Amino acid sequence: MTEGNTFLFPKSSDDHLWAIISDPARNPHRVVVVTFFTFHDCDYEQNACVIYSGEHPFIKHATYVDFAAAFPTSDARLESLKTSGQLKLKKHDLSPALLAKIRGAVSVSQIPLECEKALEAQGLLVQ
Repeated sequence: MTEGNTFLFPKSSDDHLWAIISDPARNPHRVVVVTFFTFHDCDYEQNACVIYSGEHPFIKHATYVDFAAAFPTSDARLESLKTSGQLKLKKHDLSPALLAKIRGAVSVSQIPLECEKALEAQGLLVQ
């Protein structure tokens, strides 16, 4: 899989979009994945990255990156989930601009430390 890939977990009750924000080519053993949730005014204080309709075809209204739910995994695990039908790639990846916007918000987010360190080790944190 590659940085910016977006996907769903169709066999779960979770219909939220997920995305790879690290670069599996740089470290296939530490791939950082985030998810997106509908934005509500009450979410503003705790969310560093709001995405709007038009920034990605899947996004229809204000949405935020749920950095707190981010997790590290491996490229092999994601490929295995894809092969078994538990992960379905979406047609549209994150644009380079949207990926940069998300990475730029990591340093002021509540992302798990392991995810932040993986992005930092790959030189992907935007300060």
